Amino acid sequence: MQTSANDSFERMSICSVLWINFVIAAAGLFMATRVHLVDIQELTGVVKSSGISKTSFGNREFASVRLQNGKIVLAQVTSRNALQSGDAVTVIEQQRFTGPANLKVVSRQSAR
Repeated sequence: MQTSANDSFERMSICSVLWINFVIAAAGLFMATRVHLVDIQELTGVVKSSGISKTSFGNREFASVRLQNGKIVLAQVTSRNALQSGDAVTVIEQQRFTGPANLKVVSRQSAR
């Protein structure tokens, strides 16, 4: 039994629609993990330790910070000055739709 051109076109269009739906769903999932909610909290804390991490994007500094509420978090350092243990810092926390919150040290208040 031979297939007509219409059958081939119909099979191809169904595959195309499924592929397009898959790509849209994958892009939506990717964006949901990257997009931050509007709620940004500014927290203060004290640096416990800091260090440099080598990534594919270059060297990045991270700091272990004890927040005022007693919670210890790991935050990326965005300021250009190297942090030392005992430095009082300001940390911003951005909630995401999915996954953990994004934490960044944005400024150093003073050295202790």
